[in-house]
Amino acid sequence: MVLDFGPRQFALTFDEELKPVVLDAKGVRLKDLPKPNKSDDAALAKATADRLKLLRKDARTLASLQITRMERAMVSARRWPLAEFKRFFIDHPLMRYLSARLVWGRYVGDQLVQALRIAEDWTLADSGDERVELPDDAVLGIPHVLEMAPDMLAGFAQVFADYEILQPFKQLGRETYALRPDEQKQHTLTRFEGQSVASGAIMGLQPRGWERGSPQDGGMVCDYSRRSKDGLEVSFSISPGIFIGGGQMEPRQDLGEVWLMRHAEGAAPQRASFDSLDPIFISEVLRDLSLLNPYQIMSAP
Repeated sequence: MVLDFGPRQFALTFDEELKPVVLDAKGVRLKDLPKPNKSDDAALAKATADRLKLLRKDARTLASLQITRMERAMVSARRWPLAEFKRFFIDHPLMRYLSARLVWGRYVGDQLVQALRIAEDWTLADSGDERVELPDDAVLGIPHVLEMAPDMLAGFAQVFADYEILQPFKQLGRETYALRPDEQKQHTLTRFEGQSVASGAIMGLQPRGWERGSPQDGGMVCDYSRRSKDGLEVSFSISPGIFIGGGQMEPRQDLGEVWLMRHAEGAAPQRASFDSLDPIFISEVLRDLSLLNPYQIMSAP
């Protein structure tokens, strides 16, 4: 997109948060679109400035949604055939800027077999900056850090550092968590019990795949849950609870126990042990709950 002032033109690109960025004729990033000078076409410059304002408004609306969507695609192992990957990410006039700040992976079944990135010329490259050509039947996704071998992770971390590429969310530098040996066969986890967290932080889990429980008497929600594959569902309790019908809300909540249930069609829910969950899902559950309280972040063993 060209921002046209008549005698002067400026280019437009997007940063890691999908915010519009203005570049001058030499490709140098500017703080903002400059004010018109005497030699510029005043009417054209005004129309361009108005257009940029509208674009910024639209970008703000889209950015949070799309960044959250891509992060959830990583966690939930979303996959795209090569043709869709090109259409929706490489060739898309907006999403290409977000996609180029992530590491992508080619999968065969559930196995990550190759990692790559979208280079500056919109071709694909490996961690050595060598061009990658994919077979027509390739399937791609956004690999989680737990899927990446140490040399693969280190290689792309170096490339992103060398090119000063900032990621829209934590992928390469993502915190990972694991169950302690004494927790693996348990149906409940108690490591978070009694922690006091902001009510707003708990409500902020919903875009990350958590769902609030059914309202109790008076419209009070006292638990949140998140579904995994194979009918597994992790839940945790909060006290005193969050009103969803308005009214006064307690600013903080005490976390209770975390439990795991298996749901099967035609059968009553059954307790399940936490080692039933795959490592990525349990890492993300523990990460979400740990990061609710930035002052009591728990490290993985």
